[in-house]
Amino acid sequence: MLTEILEDAIKSQSDMHVIPGPALLERPHKQHLAPPDAVIVGGDDSEPDADARALLARWPRTCVLMITAHGHQIFMYQLLPHCTELGELSPGELIQAIRSAVRAEDSHK
Repeated sequence: MLTEILEDAIKSQSDMHVIPGPALLERPHKQHLAPPDAVIVGGDDSEPDADARALLARWPRTCVLMITAHGHQIFMYQLLPHCTELGELSPGELIQAIRSAVRAEDSHK
């Protein structure tokens, strides 16, 4: 029922359209196809963060909205550019910065 309510709300917008989940996920991953602006998924899975990361890996500029099973909460996942000024670094400090960045990325997987 929640799916129907959301689909009706989206379809009522002239600048939005619904692509059913299986059709969206089966689309060939080609450069000439525009990625979706947003993907709405259910949060029934035991690993919602992993599902969101998989969608963001396929479409990095897409906003993933995850709705919990009963529709009580919605979580938004996005990849946002992030910049940290490191200033001037010696070669050794640069190596340490690289290691820190990789460790931080690994901890988010």
